[in-house]
Amino acid sequence: MPTAVPFSSKPDPFATLLVVDPDHDDIDRALLNWAAWLRGSGASPQESPMFRLYRCSCARSGYGQTTRAPPVQSEPAFNVEKIMRLLPAVHRAVLVGWYVWAKPPAVLCKLLEIRYDDLAGTLRDARTMAKDNMLRSYGVKWAA
Repeated sequence: MPTAVPFSSKPDPFATLLVVDPDHDDIDRALLNWAAWLRGSGASPQESPMFRLYRCSCARSGYGQTTRAPPVQSEPAFNVEKIMRLLPAVHRAVLVGWYVWAKPPAVLCKLLEIRYDDLAGTLRDARTMAKDNMLRSYGVKWAA
């Protein structure tokens, strides 16, 4: 019989990592698009014709529709790639680790040698810096 886990009053530092501030919603979508672009998502000329129309039968959404990722937009992803070099090294590494590598928080903290308690703040600051750089470089319509 499994034993009960004792209650801990210490807050979990990773509990709010998956919640994106409403102010960061546009930069979060841009960073997700950028990560998909870097991973090579979407149809490419090198893709085998046999797999172009493949749809996973186990990934279903409501009403039995197959789920599909939105198409990757190359130009906005390239713009995000250009502003990444303007970020400090730690903030750039946090965004790459969170969005591109999709590492779990504990592993990401260990790789980047940052404290667990600082990850949420660093991720929030990195999104803010990326959003400010996008506004400065591409104007108000960058998120459209």
